[in-house]
Amino acid sequence: MLKNIYSKLLTLLFLFSFCLAATVNAAPIKVKAVKGGGSGEIQFEVAAPISYIRQVISNDQLFMPLIPGIQKWKMIGQEGDAQIAQCTMAMSGLMKPATYKVKLTQPSKDEVKFKRISGDLKDLEGSWKIKAVDQKESITQITYNYRVETGMNLIPKLVIEKELKNHLQETQRKVISKIPQMYKTQIPQPK
Repeated sequence: MLKNIYSKLLTLLFLFSFCLAATVNAAPIKVKAVKGGGSGEIQFEVAAPISYIRQVISNDQLFMPLIPGIQKWKMIGQEGDAQIAQCTMAMSGLMKPATYKVKLTQPSKDEVKFKRISGDLKDLEGSWKIKAVDQKESITQITYNYRVETGMNLIPKLVIEKELKNHLQETQRKVISKIPQMYKTQIPQPK
C-alpha cells in the first residue's frame, strides 16, 4: 500500500515538473556535486520586463525573499560599491542553519554577484544575470548560478546533488510565480 502511494506521488511530481517545464521556457538544470559542496546553474524566462527585474535585483527587500532557504538577512554595511549582508540559510545536510556574511556587487545593471566573506560555509559565490528576450511581450531571461563548499566532507555527494537541484528548482518556481505577480501590482490601474 505504502509502495503504491509512493509510486503515485512520484508520478504526480514527475507530471508537475513536466508541466512546469512545458509552460516555462527553461534550460536544463546543470549540477556538479562533490563531497561537501558543488555548483549549479539554471536558466529560465519570466513574464516581466527587464526594467522591472532590474529593480528587483537591485533591492534586497524584493530580492532576498526569492532565495530559497534564506531565513534571515540584514544589510550590515557597504564596501565601496558593494553591499555587505549577514544571512542565515537553512540547508539540508547541515545540523543547523548556516550563518555567513556575503558581499553583493552589481558589475552591470543586468547582473548581481555574491561572494561569501566569512561565516559557517567554507565558500559560497554566484550570480544572477538578466537579459531581455522579448521587449514587446515583456519576457526576461534569468540565469542563476552558484557554487557552495560547506567545509563538511562527510556530506555525501548524492545529498549535495539533491540539495543543489532542489535549491535551483525552488528558486525557479519562486521567481516565476512571484515576480510577475509583484510586477502586476506595480502597474498603475486605469481609473
